[in-house]
Amino acid sequence: MHALVSDNSEIHRASAISRIVSVLGKQISFQEKLQDVCEILPKAFQFVGEVSACIEFENQTYRSTAFSQANQVFSYAFTTPDDSKGEIRLFFPAGKNIKENGLSRDSVNQYVAEAAMLISNASSAVRLSKLLYDNSERLKELKGIRRTTEVLNKGNSLEASLMEICSFLPEAWQFPSHCAARITYGDKVFTSRQFNETDWVQKQVFETPDNQKGSIEIFYLKEFPDADEGPFLKEERDLIDNLAALISGTVSKQSLRELLTQNTERLKELRGINQTSKILKESKSISESLKLICSILPEAYQFPQDTVVRIRYENLTFTSRDFRETSHVQRQEFDTPNGHKGIIEVFYLKDFPEADEGPFLNEERNLLINLAGLIAGSASKDILNNLLYENRERLKELHVINHTSYIISQGRPIDETLQKICYIMPRSWQYSRYTAVRI
Repeated sequence: MHALVSDNSEIHRASAISRIVSVLGKQISFQEKLQDVCEILPKAFQFVGEVSACIEFENQTYRSTAFSQANQVFSYAFTTPDDSKGEIRLFFPAGKNIKENGLSRDSVNQYVAEAAMLISNASSAVRLSKLLYDNSERLKELKGIRRTTEVLNKGNSLEASLMEICSFLPEAWQFPSHCAARITYGDKVFTSRQFNETDWVQKQVFETPDNQKGSIEIFYLKEFPDADEGPFLKEERDLIDNLAALISGTVSKQSLRELLTQNTERLKELRGINQTSKILKESKSISESLKLICSILPEAYQFPQDTVVRIRYENLTFTSRDFRETSHVQRQEFDTPNGHKGIIEVFYLKDFPEADEGPFLNEERNLLINLAGLIAGSASKDILNNLLYENRERLKELHVINHTSYIISQGRPIDETLQKICYIMPRSWQYSRYTAVRI
């Protein structure tokens, strides 16, 4: 009987883990996910009595229904790849001997650790989505600056240039399909397609060297949630300020060159992040991902022709083409939630002028930090997939063990008992449809 209870307890815990995975995959807020996980955690121990759970994550606390603290507590602290801190705690009723219910402290600790890893992985996915969204917005803004600069450098009249700039400006804002632009210059007015003046406006005035006054105005054609400046982002304020400076001609040639250089470098870095994200989402394994990332990462750096990359993860090493070590190196380590370590190293093959970090830029350090976080999160995904696969296989085995125990306990003739066992046994094998048993 004790073995049967033990098997039942494993089934409860495996089923709870599967339900947690399902909740974390839902299209709801991360706060709602954590509250739902809190409700699921105690259900793995319903046969013990009233068990309570709480989760602390980023200074927020989530508790299961009818939460009650007890002296018998199991806890597990965890850190996500982006260094967010969390802890899960399970409280068992006072005076309950968990061993009498077919449990061991190790099995409960393992259950709590698995739940923590799933939460950590889900947090990484949320961070990845936000990073991709932010990068997409920055790419739109930087392209807006680049296209404006190209138009102003064509040598056309300022009127013709302003008309062309006005036509593509909405594409650089957060909600381009509901955005319109107007540029005023002297007594001339230029507008984008489907222009309509609304209350949701971002404006920047400018003055040209010949004392002509003008302004750039961006209108949203419908209401959007408040951000940094009404519905507009602080990056969009920087963008409209830069565009006004470009148009007015108050930016010196040197400042313009610096702006264009920074813009070009930032575009390369953002492409590197987006390409890395795409590789991690589409690749079949972390090994395949790291090999591809090594091949594309040099293009994200200031001097791509003289840049090589090495990524080490566990006992694996991946390098870019023509790799060799030099003294000019930028490194970033990363840890996965299950304790595996890795490092990204970028080497310049020749001397370059000093910048923010040796010959490397601050933006390149930020790029490495982001890439390390993405790789750590993707490694968590590999771990999660393996855990889910093993969990499903274990569930099948436990169901068959319980079913077999039940058949034997009925006390029927041995030949009838063995025939029934033969019938159910294939269900616990990996390829059950193609499995047959003979006793």
